[in-house]
Amino acid sequence: MRKEDKININGKVTTVKEMTVGDVRHWMMDMIAREKSKDEQSSIDLVIDQGFLQEIGLSDIIRMTDITRCQLDHFAPSELMVVVEKCKELNPDFFGLRKKLLGVVPKNALIG
Repeated sequence: MRKEDKININGKVTTVKEMTVGDVRHWMMDMIAREKSKDEQSSIDLVIDQGFLQEIGLSDIIRMTDITRCQLDHFAPSELMVVVEKCKELNPDFFGLRKKLLGVVPKNALIG
């Protein structure tokens, strides 16, 4: 059974979960689909999604938690870092794969 943990951020309880192999597969398929369907709005969204935080995309946080995209817009970076630390704790293999992939993909491929 996958691991889950709850964290409290300013009085709101958030559930962070371990990603399954299928979750990671869907993450990769979504990244490829976004690359193929670039338009001006999706490019802006992708820059914010992948560039706002250093170690993780905002959409990755949504995949690993019960935080919605709308709720995410109200988090400060310091609050997100609490979530990111728990995501890293429960998903070290995801972060390892992400680091490997970013090492072989040209830097502008995901945001260009």
